[in-house]
Amino acid sequence: MDTLQLVLASASPRRHRLLKAAGIPHVVRPTNVKEVYYDDRPSATALENTRGKLTAAIAQNPGCAIIAADTVLDFEGRCLAKPADIEEAHRMLQSLSAKTHRVITATGLSHPHATPLIDTTVTIVKFRSLSYDTIRQYCLAVNPLDRAGGYDISEHGKILLDSFEGSWTNIIGLPMEKITVWWNA
Repeated sequence: MDTLQLVLASASPRRHRLLKAAGIPHVVRPTNVKEVYYDDRPSATALENTRGKLTAAIAQNPGCAIIAADTVLDFEGRCLAKPADIEEAHRMLQSLSAKTHRVITATGLSHPHATPLIDTTVTIVKFRSLSYDTIRQYCLAVNPLDRAGGYDISEHGKILLDSFEGSWTNIIGLPMEKITVWWNA
């Protein structure tokens, strides 16, 4: 597929960095799709947001390959999206302390001559026990407002992480195992 222009339909600098690190040439063209949020349906939230972004990106970039994605956290059956403010980020991180949650990324992939694909990748993440001071220091070091659940595992994530099962890059926001297979097909 390397003769096609690949469009990353996301403003996420983390997704851009993952593609760049994998040596996959692309351009960044986020869509202006309004995201939905279903408190009790994390997978549906990620899937619907990705579907909207992918549909808009296909229309705006005819003849291009497209990657669209949305990442949410499933914590005890509830959807944790991006916190609205620093206080909400603190509350989210405190609720995740010493507990396990699921990181769900819905990824949409489109090629001009194939049916678009949308599916989800799930990674299980367990946090360390976090003190108030640890959470405060983390939020000072990392802007938690543009990250699902208020954290970015690739920035000072060792402060937070106890263990994980699944794709590391999925926690960052894009399951590169799937992307590289698709891109190299």
